[in-house]
Amino acid sequence: MITFANEHARDIVRSMWKTCFGDSDEYMNIHFSRKYRDENTLIFSDPHPVASLQMLPYNITFYKKLIPLSYISGACTLPQSRKKGYMEQLLIRSFETMAER
Repeated sequence: MITFANEHARDIVRSMWKTCFGDSDEYMNIHFSRKYRDENTLIFSDPHPVASLQMLPYNITFYKKLIPLSYISGACTLPQSRKKGYMEQLLIRSFETMAER
């Protein structure tokens, strides 16, 4: 099941990030305080959270026109849950969400 994160899931997403990427606590503190937003984070649960990604907003200028878009960050699946298609489903949902926005 795919859902958006909420205040209860934030620590779970952070833990998944640490497990998959091994980033320093300093970096993670900056990312999760400045970039992370629940409304931009999708989680796949089976039945517990096993994968997540973030759709980070970004603006580009093209021919003097400001274009809002998003890019994928922190796409991760816990090691024991890989190769089951969870990330594919998250990516598809994220593309649909970004197109709607």
